[in-house]
Amino acid sequence: MNISQSLSAHLAPIYKREKGKQIAVELKARGVLLVTIVRQDGSIYRGRFLLRAAK
Repeated sequence: MNISQSLSAHLAPIYKREKGKQIAVELKARGVLLVTIVRQDGSIYRGRFLLRAAK
């Protein structure tokens, strides 16, 4: 599984739960992933996730 498939698998449930219309993903320093989802009603969900290597 590559990084794109892995991110899709983890972010899809959040996107569906938040009733997303658009999504933006930004990788920052030290493995921090910023996720911004624009909901159908125009409000915004922002989340921060810490990436770590799979064992």
